[in-house]
Amino acid sequence: MRMKFWLLLPLLVGCVAALADDLAALVRDRAAIEHVYYSHRLGQKPPFEQATPPALIERLVKEDLRKESALRKVYGVAITPALLETEVERINTTTRAPDMLAEIKVALGDDPAKFAQAFAKPFLVERLLRDKLDRKSTRLNSSHANI
Repeated sequence: MRMKFWLLLPLLVGCVAALADDLAALVRDRAAIEHVYYSHRLGQKPPFEQATPPALIERLVKEDLRKESALRKVYGVAITPALLETEVERINTTTRAPDMLAEIKVALGDDPAKFAQAFAKPFLVERLLRDKLDRKSTRLNSSHANI
């Protein structure tokens, strides 16, 4: 049964709008995090908006999303709520900068979901990707040693 494209158009437009809203929220949250980091930098510095323009923050968020996609597509690893919860707990218990971590949480409205998505998830994805790449590199190096 063939559907008319025009019947699907409202659904597609809704999906695109939802993705744009999600991206915008992630960019806002990332900007809040970067602002906390920036406020802790020492020395003379240009205004935050000049040093960290919105286009840069959006690029960083998109890079994080691409890394997560690669982790899922290449290695079959999806970021589950349990993995994310474990990462949040790891961050909370091992931080060496509890005051800055508290500032980041405040900047994200003390919202645990925002903290998990905007702060913990990029660290988790990066660590899992690095682990997968390190393991692959180790296997390749050990296979070359047998030659």
